[in-house]
Amino acid sequence: MQQFQVEDYESTLDKICRYYSGGSYQKFQEFKSVAFEGFVTLQNKYDPNRTTFTQFLNTTIRTEILIYLRREKLNARKKDAEGLKEIYPTVNTKTPESYTLFIDMVNSLSNDAQEIIRIIFESPEEIIGQSKNFTPKHYKGTLKQLLKTKKHWSMERIRLTFHEIKMALHEN
Repeated sequence: MQQFQVEDYESTLDKICRYYSGGSYQKFQEFKSVAFEGFVTLQNKYDPNRTTFTQFLNTTIRTEILIYLRREKLNARKKDAEGLKEIYPTVNTKTPESYTLFIDMVNSLSNDAQEIIRIIFESPEEIIGQSKNFTPKHYKGTLKQLLKTKKHWSMERIRLTFHEIKMALHEN
């Protein structure tokens, strides 16, 4: 089995890392580390009967960087979800994944819809009041009144925003 030296392919690795780094030196260094690790492991997988080493190197290193980016994005989403747990502490989900899906759903809504959800989770005493015997219809009416009087929203804006939330909840 032929051993390849990283020095012979460093310019190829640099080119791939520069492409994905988008001009960021820090990202370039991270990707270069990923590329070097990938270079070490890919030599055992290389089959000269299937392709040239340079093509194999290109494909494998690009794949390694994309896997790294996916993991980084997943970790960032998990960290965001933990931070948002403080904002939405009463969301009852069975798994961390379902909580992340809830956060993604909230983040996909318009700013108005996010504002309503924030009001519901952050200040329920304004909406609920002192009595626990009110129906969901009463809470919705109280929330609409709050948006109309304190936030100065039009009824059309309120109606459209509630409809957006309703549709998002039915999708999920």
